[in-house]
Amino acid sequence: MHMQTFALLLAGAVALVGCLSDSAEEAPLSSKSQGLLGDWRLALADVEPDEFAFSYSFARGGTFTNRIGGAFLKRIEELNEIEGIDIDTGRIDALDGGFLIFSGTWSEDGESLDLVFDTLEIEVFGTVPLIGRLALPIHSEPLAGDNQLRYGCRVAGGRLTLDGQSLTLGIGASEIAGLDPLAVEVLRMVGDFALSQLSASDADEYVMTRVD
Repeated sequence: MHMQTFALLLAGAVALVGCLSDSAEEAPLSSKSQGLLGDWRLALADVEPDEFAFSYSFARGGTFTNRIGGAFLKRIEELNEIEGIDIDTGRIDALDGGFLIFSGTWSEDGESLDLVFDTLEIEVFGTVPLIGRLALPIHSEPLAGDNQLRYGCRVAGGRLTLDGQSLTLGIGASEIAGLDPLAVEVLRMVGDFALSQLSASDADEYVMTRVD
């Protein structure tokens, strides 16, 4: 009798813990956070998406990815001429472009969006016979130091407006120290090209549109 009672109590405790775990994992997001979820692309006039693409992707688990690149980064292959840089593009004979990819964690607090950048990756792409377009990661490194950005943030009508001093890490007012030589050169290429596409009115306010 006592064993049966103990078994029932134990089963009830396990069920309760399970319910608590499920509720913790499925904690509801604020309406602002819910509105941020998904993919957003920087809206720039007179710029072909294949030539230059800038996007943020926000996931429910509090992680984000920031991709910057396009056809203009096919110049990455020229970096092999710099001492200390050796890029292996594998089966891709000629590059069609590339991407600089940041990842990290995000949180919002009322009107602010906070991004903590953890990792930097570099990816190139090209066309391979019998396969088609192939993307190849060529570099990855963790980011050291305090790499954070805070934006004023508004979401309305399929548009995300970010107010801040820097478009992303290393583009604008922010800097990154201690990077691998390849990452330094690619970030310089990305920064120069991105800033050349922004008008004076975009200097502190960046409008992004939702990607369906």
